[in-house]
Amino acid sequence: MGQLGTAARTSATGLTTASSAAEVNAAATQKVASANRLAAGSMGNLVAQGNDVVQMLIAGQNPLTLAVQQGTQITQVIGPLGAAGAFGPWGARSCRC
Repeated sequence: MGQLGTAARTSATGLTTASSAAEVNAAATQKVASANRLAAGSMGNLVAQGNDVVQMLIAGQNPLTLAVQQGTQITQVIGPLGAAGAFGPWGARSCRC
């Protein structure tokens, strides 16, 4: 019965460790999902701003006026990343094909 008891305690310890790891993983997954929702909203906003810029240029609006009107809205979406942080992922290659 001694070996069986030792094996049972070892299994219980392993299950406790696995359960704790699963809880940490679940919390991290929720954070990633929240960040993805925010990123999707920001990207949608940037697409809308891009459409506004194109339409204003086609309509013949002064580019300086356009920059003042749309630039401030775009910087609010980009926020603390700054231009380098916002456009950095576009320059990075995720596929090393």
